[in-house]
Amino acid sequence: MKQLVMLLFLSVGSVANLLTAQSVYTASTIPAPLLRYAESVVRNEQTTIRIKSAGNATLSSNEIVTVLRKPSEESLDFVLYEDGNTKIKTMRLTLYGANGQLIREYGRSDAHEVGNNASYEFTDNRLSVLSVPVLEPPFTFEYTYEIEYHGRFLFPDWTVQQIGQSVERRELKIYYPPDYQFAWKGVRTDIQAVVNAKEGYNQWQVSLLPAVPSEPSHPFFNGQYAYLVFAPEKFMYGQQTGSMKDWQQFGQFVYDLNHLPNLVSPELVGQVKTLTANCNSEREKIAALYRYLQDNTRYVSVQIGIGGWKSFDASYVEKKRYGDCKALSNFMHTLLEIAGIPSYLALIYGDSDGAPEIHSDIVRPSFNHMILYVPSSDLWLECTSKELPAGYLGEFTSNRTALLLTEQGGRLAQTPRLTETDNRSARTTKVRLLDNGLAELDCTGYLSGVVHEPYRQQLADKSRDEMNRFFTQKTGFQIVQIDKLDFVPDRQSPRMAVDYRLTVPNFAVKSGKRIFINWSKYVVQGRSLPQDTARVMPLYYAQGLFLSDTLVIAQPPGYVVENAPKDVLLETPYGQYRRLVYSEGTERLLVVREVVYYPLNLSPDQYTQVRQFYTDIAQADSRQIVLVKKE
Repeated sequence: MKQLVMLLFLSVGSVANLLTAQSVYTASTIPAPLLRYAESVVRNEQTTIRIKSAGNATLSSNEIVTVLRKPSEESLDFVLYEDGNTKIKTMRLTLYGANGQLIREYGRSDAHEVGNNASYEFTDNRLSVLSVPVLEPPFTFEYTYEIEYHGRFLFPDWTVQQIGQSVERRELKIYYPPDYQFAWKGVRTDIQAVVNAKEGYNQWQVSLLPAVPSEPSHPFFNGQYAYLVFAPEKFMYGQQTGSMKDWQQFGQFVYDLNHLPNLVSPELVGQVKTLTANCNSEREKIAALYRYLQDNTRYVSVQIGIGGWKSFDASYVEKKRYGDCKALSNFMHTLLEIAGIPSYLALIYGDSDGAPEIHSDIVRPSFNHMILYVPSSDLWLECTSKELPAGYLGEFTSNRTALLLTEQGGRLAQTPRLTETDNRSARTTKVRLLDNGLAELDCTGYLSGVVHEPYRQQLADKSRDEMNRFFTQKTGFQIVQIDKLDFVPDRQSPRMAVDYRLTVPNFAVKSGKRIFINWSKYVVQGRSLPQDTARVMPLYYAQGLFLSDTLVIAQPPGYVVENAPKDVLLETPYGQYRRLVYSEGTERLLVVREVVYYPLNLSPDQYTQVRQFYTDIAQADSRQIVLVKKE
């Protein structure tokens, strides 16, 4: 199991009333078809949501899960969210052994609360966390909780099935008043609702679902495979009423909430005019104002009450010099407005590991972040970053669906995908062989796109010693000594220059009159896939990547090339590989290696061909160079 974190919005459930207590807690009673590919099995889950009005509801849940494979974490974390509108009424967890024997019970008093621990965050959000030690599988846990919503209720997704998890039985019931209307959609499931008009509830139930195998490089965020999405026609947020009938109406609600007067001082207006006076294009104006934003404000998250949805106005940011993603995006919007450049605030999900799916036919507001879009320049601005150049979103928000907040309401839009043209590592490394297999590497080049992002962030946050340690961890090979390490970011583009000099061990191995050169350890490595002849999931890589390394190896005096790998050129629909090895006289040996990895979203039947391409690259990289001493 990749994760055993039972977040409220990911999975909810309830007590089984059709299975005996002994069978539901005993691992040996799991039906045999549910064992294949399963890391865990949902034995029984039932969730009940009782909606009282647009903003008030209760959710009660009980879930019984048998864990078959030990997770990588040392403890299981069961997490519930609480704030001014959300109250945890009960929270209980019970652990059982393989034969259903009671191990231990945990209650709300055993949970620890996680609140505002960051200096840049002010919030009334709290997380109640039950952390329990991982037992030797198989073992079973039963998790029960009840939550009350007052003044704000938005449906959580109901997870039908996680990747790597089979389901013995799951049930959801939603009770609602006669005048309450909502839409729902099943994703990767053909489950149907049973409507009981007399008692006023809808019911969904699944049983005996075999596990979908947990496979690498799939497109499903947080392992959520099959689920239901719900959208109320009317909802409340504090004293505000909105609609999720469609994206236009939901976007209109958020637009109205954040459409502020934005009165700023005459001094700021004058400063904007001065900053843009000598700019020759709209993009130059945007870049100048973006730099002003970065140099004069900082990110502070304020998420108290309706502050999670509503921005502070521009005058607040001007005076305080800080704001959250909404406030900083709105401040940048105001700067552009003064300069005569229209822009739209945009809701998006920020996470370097991807984002939840957004569906055009039902409102699923899975957003946690706000950025800005300038339509006239087709430019997206990440307004919380003090390091990234204008117009570059990076791995955090690239290639995903955003909701533009316009005067006419919400409109879905796609942020740019980062391809192999954007994400590049290009280096030339001069190699001088020393005694005992040591070598001095003198490297220059550049990094761009997602390849350069970690280093750019580290430069902003870390000391020189911390940067050295970070670089050592990232290289993937041992370093004896760092003589020089310079990373110089370009403020105008998502790119940085690289210049370092290192001493490394085992670059070459001397045996008798021969020297064996292990060159491939010192080039940037790319993708690999395990063997899988029965792939089930789509194969997905969101981004492309270009890697170029040229090694210029000074041949030791008296040595010549005895054996050099033959040139290799691989061209496939999944990428390209080129490697050349040649001598420049008797003094220098050159290794040129270039790899292009394309973004992929392929059916499972193409997995074997993609893996073969990656395997061919690894085999080509494994060929050593052999030097021999002249007689």
